[in-house]
Amino acid sequence: RTPPPTTPRLTGRLHPVPDRKRRLLLSGAMRREVPMRRSLALTLLLALVAIACPRDAVASDATNLYYPEDGVVFPLADSTFDTLVGNNPRETWVVAFHTDGCVSCDEMAPHFAKAARQMRGIVKFGHVFVGEGSEASTKEIVKRVGLTKVPTVLGFPSHKMINPYTGAVQKQPEEFRNSTTSSKKLADFAASLLPTDLVTRVAWIDGREDATETANSHPYLPLSLLVTSKKETGSLMKSLALRFRNRVRCLEVREKDAGTFFPNLARDMANGPSFFTKNAGENEWTRHVGDMKFETLTDLLESVAAPVPEDDACEARDPRGDKKSAKQGGSSQKEKKSQSTFPELAAADFPKLVLASSVGQLVVFTRRGDPLCVNASTQVGKALVKIAGHVNAFEVNASDAASLELVKKYAPSLVGDDTCVVVSLFPHGDKGDVEPEYFDIPDDKKIDPKAFGSWVHEHVPDFVVSLSQNSVETFLQTSPATPKLVVFPKGDRPSRSFTALAANFQEDFLFASVGETDGTVAAQFGVTTRPAIRLLYLTTSDDASGAANSETGSQYAAAAYPAPNLAYQQMHQWLVMVQVQVLGKEFSDGSGSSGTSAKEPVEVHFADTTEQFELACGAAPLCVVAFVERVFPEKDGALVANEKDAEAVTNAAGLTRDRPAKFVMVDVAQQRSFAGAFEVSVPDAPCVTVVSTRKNRFATSRGAFTGKAIAAFLEDVLASKQKTQIVQTIPELINGGEGAAPPPETWEEVEEEFDLSDIMNEEVQGEVSKAETARRIELEMEEEANAAAAARAESAASAAAAAKKKAKQKKKKKKKKKDEGDDDGDDDDENETGGGAATGSGLPWDGTSRDYHYDEMLGRVFGILREKNPALSEKTKTIIKPPQVLREGTKKTVFSNLMEICNAMHRNHDHVISYMMAELGTSGTLDGQQRLIIKGRFLPKVFEGVLRHYFIEYVICQMCKSSDTQLVKDTKTRLSNCVCQACGASRSVSAIQKGFMAVGRGDRRKARNAS
Repeated sequence: RTPPPTTPRLTGRLHPVPDRKRRLLLSGAMRREVPMRRSLALTLLLALVAIACPRDAVASDATNLYYPEDGVVFPLADSTFDTLVGNNPRETWVVAFHTDGCVSCDEMAPHFAKAARQMRGIVKFGHVFVGEGSEASTKEIVKRVGLTKVPTVLGFPSHKMINPYTGAVQKQPEEFRNSTTSSKKLADFAASLLPTDLVTRVAWIDGREDATETANSHPYLPLSLLVTSKKETGSLMKSLALRFRNRVRCLEVREKDAGTFFPNLARDMANGPSFFTKNAGENEWTRHVGDMKFETLTDLLESVAAPVPEDDACEARDPRGDKKSAKQGGSSQKEKKSQSTFPELAAADFPKLVLASSVGQLVVFTRRGDPLCVNASTQVGKALVKIAGHVNAFEVNASDAASLELVKKYAPSLVGDDTCVVVSLFPHGDKGDVEPEYFDIPDDKKIDPKAFGSWVHEHVPDFVVSLSQNSVETFLQTSPATPKLVVFPKGDRPSRSFTALAANFQEDFLFASVGETDGTVAAQFGVTTRPAIRLLYLTTSDDASGAANSETGSQYAAAAYPAPNLAYQQMHQWLVMVQVQVLGKEFSDGSGSSGTSAKEPVEVHFADTTEQFELACGAAPLCVVAFVERVFPEKDGALVANEKDAEAVTNAAGLTRDRPAKFVMVDVAQQRSFAGAFEVSVPDAPCVTVVSTRKNRFATSRGAFTGKAIAAFLEDVLASKQKTQIVQTIPELINGGEGAAPPPETWEEVEEEFDLSDIMNEEVQGEVSKAETARRIELEMEEEANAAAAARAESAASAAAAAKKKAKQKKKKKKKKKDEGDDDGDDDDENETGGGAATGSGLPWDGTSRDYHYDEMLGRVFGILREKNPALSEKTKTIIKPPQVLREGTKKTVFSNLMEICNAMHRNHDHVISYMMAELGTSGTLDGQQRLIIKGRFLPKVFEGVLRHYFIEYVICQMCKSSDTQLVKDTKTRLSNCVCQACGASRSVSAIQKGFMAVGRGDRRKARNAS
């Protein structure tokens, strides 16, 4: 409202106003008064309407005015909120909560609607009415967002957040905390909710190669390219990238760089922004001709976009920093990864685990980088459930560039085709020149488990021998040292499970079957019920040769299969136990020989150059660096690592084969600079560091160096249970090493003594050498001697003058007495002369009758004190050695001569340690050699400064400056007093005040339990 015009007060001389100007002023005032009258009338009208009409009617009119049902602001309720907002992975929403009778809500409505029109299509706008009568339709929304006031504007991004405590996954709204009457601020808030990592801006200096790699990183997706002059990605492109996430790859390039990265587009680019699209597998770009509105570009991208992925759901993020993808309902990354039934097989391990294995291997090649093929291997896994374990199974990611050669050789249909998965079976035996068998997957991608199981068993060789009464003896004499398994099935032939078991364990056992019709052989083995299995083996005391066995007539030891049913998994575990107990084999993972070769040790090499390090870890998100010492020479003179350390690293690499990490070993003694960047020194070896070369972060473990411990540490890092640190730059490895290690870093002992008594001499400005100090002392002593000699000469001269004057007076008096004839004159003269005689003491007044001077008496007193108490005349110094400080590791400091310094100060070491820990703000303990181990890195000057302050506060006497004091605690007042042993003075000292000390989680837990 415009306030009424006020008449200004005129002071001083009045000037006449022209008539024309007066008319203009009056007309302007009248024009200002007209809006006032209109606004006053409108206010009265609204007040009458509010009194005459119900409140709901007024609220509904305001709502329909700014939030119509067919407008840009959508009404939301409990029934539509989850579909439109809560579970929508491709749109961001801004929702306004309002009620009736709210003036602020009415003021916000027009600006909120204007912001919705500005961001039409880019960000969705909605409103929720929480007035009377809306409890049933909006109760759940209000409860979910925790609404406490109106009006409230909340923004809902496209991703969800994982609650680290409950595990719940849902969208976390962001509250708008600015003016609700500003459409610009509301529009900026809506734009800030869009994700920023879905649009790739091509801006590398290296040129086309990097741009081509970016464009081809997802060859199965079409591409869109925006040529713009803006320095930052706009909200339009962000919204398009979100709408077509995992359907179209969105690129962006500036106009000045477009000709460098995309030279073929130079002729098609026009002034202003240009938009291009390219279908998957094509090389030509198509320029969009038309306006650059959201609806137009959406229709264009919809025509070229890939189909919507099957697992299209909101992305779930962990607030602790680990970005995870989750499906609807809160499944985490770990749950999503568990959908794959098979362990992932790297291309480098394919020859060892598949081609070199003597048992059959089922390899599933899957295009896991394609959103349409994410769950393709799951169908194969479901079909393989009933025959799980019968054959070893692995999965190869065909989208990985490292597996391209394998895919071209064994699954060529995945290259340039729409096929998602190829199932191949490498048969038993030598696989060098044998082509694998392939399973034909139907067009509907539905695999029949029965047909799939039959196809697998067709390619499993039968190693089971049929026994009869005549062939039992021959079977037992064949390889007597090899354990034998005899199955007694229901029927004439063994089950497929037992056949697969024989194929997987045929290297360690011999297998046979006795049909149900042959009851004689069954009775010979003591079998009364079927199915049953008997294990026959020779004990260690028996002879292992067949000939000797037949001559001595030794018999086999028999063991019955303990379970009533012949399930494959149970039989497999039983044979693993037999391998351990009977054959003496050792399996670190307890899996046996049945093709759990994914857990076998993986060979890990040393990296001596940066190229070798990048070759070993460059393509992996994480690199596990094992810092060991190569001090054990081989036959050819080369240095190798300790066998135990190398075995631990290889076992850890095998246990974590399916994790996104690569292993490498580094000689810590030869690469000290590289190890120092990760806070690892030679004494720390062997230890392991998990490094993220992309984020320049690392975590180091100095615990147990075993395969399981290293694998557990890697799992903790992946689960964000280990705290990581930032490394500014990862140094390069020095080719050939850094040579011999320097001696341990120590601080040499300073020859100059540490004089604590000098710290009270405040007149000395700066530090001087000992020679300069001695010269000054000699100069002072010489000046004092000269002053004393001058004083003695002056005293002697004055004494001689006084004696001469007195002699004249005596002579004159004697002459007078002689004239008077006084007989007693001689006696008086003798007495007179005797009173002024010299005593021979050498004092200034000796032989005179003058008065004593103050300086002379003071000097005589000090002379007597020095004569009777020689200790007072000598200045004593308390001299102790300087602090001897060593460094232990990278985070600890050793104070080696603390006890010696405490004894020199006559103080308890506990009191000194408490003061030092409070001043340094750290903690420390005494080791077995009475050395103080302190957490942190400190220089000797720091300890020297702390000791000086301690000496002033708790040691030195303030009266006589003596260091011969004792610290005595008064039991009545509970105060500590510093008592001087030289002068007897006493003063109270303050208690040690501890500084800030961080309380650990364990201390807090103990405090809670104690309370």
